Amino acid sequence: LSKQTGRKPASFNLLKCLAYIQAIETGETIIEKATVISQQIFGQILASLVNTVFRVKPEDASIVTPIKKHGQVIGILDTTAPDLSEIFRPTMEILSKLITNNLERGEENVQLRASEERFRVTFEQASIGRLLTSLQGQMILSNQAFCNMLGYTQDEIRLKSFLDITHPEDKAM
Repeated sequence: LSKQTGRKPASFNLLKCLAYIQAIETGETIIEKATVISQQIFGQILASLVNTVFRVKPEDASIVTPIKKHGQVIGILDTTAPDLSEIFRPTMEILSKLITNNLERGEENVQLRASEERFRVTFEQASIGRLLTSLQGQMILSNQAFCNMLGYTQDEIRLKSFLDITHPEDKAM
C-alpha cells in the first residue's frame, strides 16, 4: 500500500490487468497471487526485482470474477486482499451471479412494463368496445368506446356483471 494514498502502486494494478483480461477471455473466475502475475510477465528473476521496486507483497492476491449479461462479460468483480485463496472462489462466483441475475431481471422488468403499456394503450384507444371480465362475469376493465356503446360510465360498468348487460332473450340461450 502506498503510504500517502493507501492504495496499491499503479504497477500492481497493471499486473492485475492481466487477470482481468484472462477473466474476460475465459469467462471464469481467476485467482492470482501478485507474485505469480509478475512472474508471468517478467520471468522469475525480473519478477523479484519488480516486486521489490513496486512493493508488491508475495501474499497479495486478487480474485477476479466476470459479471455476465446474456452470456457476455460486461464487467469485473475484483477483490484484492492478503491471503485470498480458493475458499473465496464460490462466494465471488455467487456474488457475480446475483449481480448478473439482477441486471437481467431489471431488463426483463423494463420489457414487461413496455408490454403492459402497449396493451393499455391498445385497449384504451381502440375505436371498438373492449371489455375485460373475471371468470365469474364481473366487469374488471372497459374502454371508453364500450361505455359509450352501452351508455354507462366506467364506474357504472364496474358495478355490473356480464349478465346485467346481456339482453333478456340472449340470457335464455
